[in-house]
Amino acid sequence: MTGTTTVLICEDRPAIRTGVTQALRPVFGLRPTGVGTTELSDRYRAEPVAAILVGGTQAGRAAAVLLLAEFPAASVLIYAAADDVLTDALPPGVRGYFRWTPAEPALAAALVALLLADGRLPDRREAGLTARELEVLRAVCRGRSNVEISRELFLAEETVKAHVRQIFRKLGVRHRAHAVARGFRSGLID
Repeated sequence: MTGTTTVLICEDRPAIRTGVTQALRPVFGLRPTGVGTTELSDRYRAEPVAAILVGGTQAGRAAAVLLLAEFPAASVLIYAAADDVLTDALPPGVRGYFRWTPAEPALAAALVALLLADGRLPDRREAGLTARELEVLRAVCRGRSNVEISRELFLAEETVKAHVRQIFRKLGVRHRAHAVARGFRSGLID
């Protein structure tokens, strides 16, 4: 597959919509587009949409039902900002629910995993990571800090930092969130 994969972020709170969109911009192959839940135009209806992320508010969950009907080929995920509370079951057809904060790479990782599973993201290159670097990358994907990784793998913190630098170099990334996304996208992490 080549080109970009369109992902709509349907969120009525502008600050959160911008944050989610920015969190996904570094993921190679994705084109995140933020829109309000009532702002979908014919432009989005005319192009293939691979995934739709919907805010976890009550209005967002109600919009998910409408979006599933309008974009039947898209995978719909509901995310929750720190102040959102999931009080009822997920609407039928929604593929998953997860928490999002600007500091956590979980959003990008969850989306990339979903799109990989659906065969909607390209690039399954081998990165040439060692077994230990893969262990460190898996821990990074679980949101562990360098200190937590050092304790978990019985390594010095400086050794973990060296592994993280090597992972960044080999994957061609500059940030932990990018490494997580690249690890999922390339099939190194499942």
